[in-house]
Amino acid sequence: MPWLPGTLKLSNHNKFLAVAFNDLGVGMYTVGSNGVLAAVPGSPFPASSGAEGFGDTERDCATTFVYLPETFDKIDIFTIASNGVLALIAGSPFTSPADNVVAVLSPSQKSLFTTNQSTGVNGFRALSRGSVKNLSWSPFNAGLVSSGGLSINNAGTILFASDFGGVTTEFSVMKVGKKGALMLAPGSPVSTGQDGGVFSLIAYPPKTCPASEGASLSAN
Repeated sequence: MPWLPGTLKLSNHNKFLAVAFNDLGVGMYTVGSNGVLAAVPGSPFPASSGAEGFGDTERDCATTFVYLPETFDKIDIFTIASNGVLALIAGSPFTSPADNVVAVLSPSQKSLFTTNQSTGVNGFRALSRGSVKNLSWSPFNAGLVSSGGLSINNAGTILFASDFGGVTTEFSVMKVGKKGALMLAPGSPVSTGQDGGVFSLIAYPPKTCPASEGASLSAN
């Protein structure tokens, strides 16, 4: 496995595992029934020319697209073939209003959010063919020093962003509007009373995909 892997992302039907490799691209692995991993031929798949500083990947519920957040205000998006091979979609990379660290899709699959290593969160409209469009109000202020981890509740109404650049461990709670707009909840950011920043966090119950999505793909 190449050096500096990012967070692992398992496909909804437990068939593929995706991981971002710093400045190399996205590694794709098949997952055997016994848990053994095997690299998909051609892996890791390169990002767009000049891309660097990859963050944590996200994938849609149908395991059709992989979203690769990057520093320097870009996001690469790949299609996923039935054998796990990745290919950049037309128009990739897509510009963002700020850097990107961690990407999260809303449960409705209509909005994409990324933390931006600054005070807030970038917001995008996720389009049906995989492309994204910046929301006109983005980025949204989360009141943080350097936003890192990101998680959304299963209802898609509340987004949580952690601060990995703060002196104390803090995270912010943001309300998600119908069109993806974010509003900082009263009392945010919230301190845990511990020293040091925090990179990751997860909402519970976590975001889930419809069972029908996984079932249809498992039959492939």
